[in-house]
Amino acid sequence: MKNKFPAIVILFLIHVSITKAQSLAWAFPDSGIVWCQSTRWGNPTEASGGTDQQIFPDGSDTLINGLIYYKLFHTGSRYNSIPGSAAIYFTYQPYGFFRNDTLNELVEFRRIYEDPIIYDFNLNVGDTIFFPRYPEMVVIDSISTIWIGGLQRRIYFYEWWSEVGYLIEGLGPYTGLGEAAFSSGIIDYAATLNCLTINDSSYSIVHSNFPTALPTYEETSCDWCKGIAVYTTNILNNTPFNIFPNPATDQVIIDFNNTHQNAKIDILNISGQLIYSEKNTTTDKKVIDVSDFKAGIYFAIIKTSSGLDIKKFQIIR
Repeated sequence: MKNKFPAIVILFLIHVSITKAQSLAWAFPDSGIVWCQSTRWGNPTEASGGTDQQIFPDGSDTLINGLIYYKLFHTGSRYNSIPGSAAIYFTYQPYGFFRNDTLNELVEFRRIYEDPIIYDFNLNVGDTIFFPRYPEMVVIDSISTIWIGGLQRRIYFYEWWSEVGYLIEGLGPYTGLGEAAFSSGIIDYAATLNCLTINDSSYSIVHSNFPTALPTYEETSCDWCKGIAVYTTNILNNTPFNIFPNPATDQVIIDFNNTHQNAKIDILNISGQLIYSEKNTTTDKKVIDVSDFKAGIYFAIIKTSSGLDIKKFQIIR
């Protein structure tokens, strides 16, 4: 009997470890995921508009109040119905940060310049949660499970503006990351998570017979997500260039590969601040002194008459 007790303890610990590992479906991944979502807003008397965007982490992190947060970026377009206005395209711009709280099985999400949002994935029926732009606490009415990305995830249902909404473990709400649909009587704001890409597999959302039946996330080509990529495909890679060395210390060289056409060079830091700008560059290779740049991630944006291209590079110290 003496020899069996340690074995039982070991088996129990293994069971606990496996159970804890399985529960990691609640955590946001720090890479390999893309949220493809859209927003629409407007009212009868004012201009309407919207955004179509891809939101993704790239594995990089930062410290906020002594805690590690992973960085989120977004790519897409923003537009409105004002006559004569054109869509604004943006690529690899900072979107926000998130932190996985393992102890409490929740994710703290911080959108740039906005208050934190807590996505709690350790809820029970009757628990309350808060969403931005909604005047009251939301009560969890029921809980089920759904398979997405090879993981069985809990799905929490609640009443949302007299309709049924839901929050998916490890992925966020059906309205998209950091978004919430609302109607104030003055303006209507719609937000939708259209599809997801997880580790190169795409999942489109199907709401057939919802809410009487569960929503499904079908593995497809996620054409809507590709639709956003079309925006950037039209403006990117028309001006192919290389930047080296990467990472760099004292200088970077931009090689236009004999395709430059009176280029404009902008260099932004990870926060989207313009650090360097030069117009009317006509040389085939441009040497830029970066000895005064702080260590970190930067983006070189090249604009010509034929399009725009962007490259990420790193400065080390």
